[in-house]
Amino acid sequence: SRGLFQKLYAMNSFLRSLPGALRGGCSAIAAPSVFAAHATFSLNALGMVPRRWATKKAGGSTKNGRDSNPKMLGVKKFGGELVIPGNIIIRQRGTKTKAGEGVGVGRDHTLWALVRGIVKFQWNNIHKQNTISVVPCLKYAKACTHKAMEASALNEPNRALGYLGMAKNVYQMCTPEESGVGMPLIAKASAAVLDRAARKDLEVKNNPPKIWLASEE
Repeated sequence: SRGLFQKLYAMNSFLRSLPGALRGGCSAIAAPSVFAAHATFSLNALGMVPRRWATKKAGGSTKNGRDSNPKMLGVKKFGGELVIPGNIIIRQRGTKTKAGEGVGVGRDHTLWALVRGIVKFQWNNIHKQNTISVVPCLKYAKACTHKAMEASALNEPNRALGYLGMAKNVYQMCTPEESGVGMPLIAKASAAVLDRAARKDLEVKNNPPKIWLASEE
């Protein structure tokens, strides 16, 4: 053991005599054996001094624990409803529903009315998606009246009276001037449909729209 101590002392003296770059900043080596002294010298010289880091386990993240405000998406105005410029018709993400005539598109794909009229949903066979349009009241009522006369010509008085009822409701949403012009047309068309149904001996289940004209008051 005395010989081993002498060898270690000689090795320690040798390391002290080396420059600082080679010694790696070590001041003394007290190793249990010559092999340990050689290993420590090699690691210090290369700058690879082993260090012990923290052993606390990192906490895992979670995907829960958050909540966002509601976006209020969906249809706000349905088909057949009256809208004025600026009314929001649909709030959506992406252009799932296309904008048609009289409808504007916002930055967040919101569809809103550009003119005063009736909301109309229509399926677009080209794009395979719905298209929303806003039809002026007078134009929508005239279209309903025209469809009523076509249904009456096809001997379908009930469907014709249904279209005339829609036209009456739309005329009630129009301005007083437009309503004053359209209501007599509805009364005349209803009389024509009932007269044709009586001549053709067709069964009428729907009641004709009740219209009170200013001349009858």
